[in-house]
Amino acid sequence: MTSASKQRICDTQLVDSNKRKFLAHGTSGIVYAIDENRVLKEYYDAEQGTEEHRALDRLGSHPNIIQCFGGAKENSIILERGIPLLSLSDAADIWIQNREAWIKDVAEGLLYIHQNNIIHGDIGCENMVIVDKRVKIIDFEGCGMDGKESTAAYKWYNRRGLSVDVQSGIFAYGCAVYQLLTGKPTFSELVDRVDRDKVARRLWTEGRFPDVQGLRLDSVMLGCWSGEFNSMEEVIAALLRPKGGLQEVGHYSGRAAIWYISEPNPPQSIPRHPTQCGAASNNVTTALPTSVNLGALLKLNCLLRPNLQTHDPARSGIASRHDFQLTSSFPLPSTNFAWTLLSGCHGM
Repeated sequence: MTSASKQRICDTQLVDSNKRKFLAHGTSGIVYAIDENRVLKEYYDAEQGTEEHRALDRLGSHPNIIQCFGGAKENSIILERGIPLLSLSDAADIWIQNREAWIKDVAEGLLYIHQNNIIHGDIGCENMVIVDKRVKIIDFEGCGMDGKESTAAYKWYNRRGLSVDVQSGIFAYGCAVYQLLTGKPTFSELVDRVDRDKVARRLWTEGRFPDVQGLRLDSVMLGCWSGEFNSMEEVIAALLRPKGGLQEVGHYSGRAAIWYISEPNPPQSIPRHPTQCGAASNNVTTALPTSVNLGALLKLNCLLRPNLQTHDPARSGIASRHDFQLTSSFPLPSTNFAWTLLSGCHGM
């Protein structure tokens, strides 16, 4: 269903309070399901609802911002219904297939928020939902508009200081990228500590960032945390860099697996035909150089066998079982990796 058709439904259908279904409650209010397309958000404090309504009214329709369909009564608004992002964290296939697109979605949404002179104040995976496979940012009740101070607060794991501004939003975005790539928040090892807030802020202040070595977009995360970026425009430019960023050109829909290569000095040539691919063992294989031709990549379906140690997909050049994108040559980590395509591949 398109956004336009959803809007028509929401404009013509009244909210039946007898049929609404409780979904969740938070610090600002309670959320009820109205139907498959809409939710009703009732605020404990009507003023918070007014602020969120104002912010969403200014932002209007954007693919990465939750849509507001208007107010039902003084202390409530009607919003587009989505699937909470974190509810999908246990659905590994969905998470891995979509996380790179979601990372870009969040960046585009946050850029648009800043362009409209709004500071969200609580950017994080817990304030994101999925609508039609796209990430949308939610929860604007504590935002700051036109220089007004935000009343929202970041979580203990994604804030470095007490200020809430563009820089703190960029910082929190870097933490969201980390969580989307690894499935866990920054400094998750501190979660059970009573002093986790104090310890996390000290680590951030001292520049002792979470380990991102080997993760995709490592330079983007570090740039967000270190203050390298002054705007989300700069962050998005870094995301789209050919090296160390997301690839946007050419599309290949398939599923790939990446494996550790134990051979210390594997050959650097790529077999050009399946008959040239020998069956791999634990210490004999063919490695890929720093870039690989797409046509050659499609020939590697017989290169490896599943007796090799599986590499953590979060630290791969392309995640396993991931709908990914390729140019004619795709940058790979300098470490020796080899690839095997699994069943169900559809090439260009």
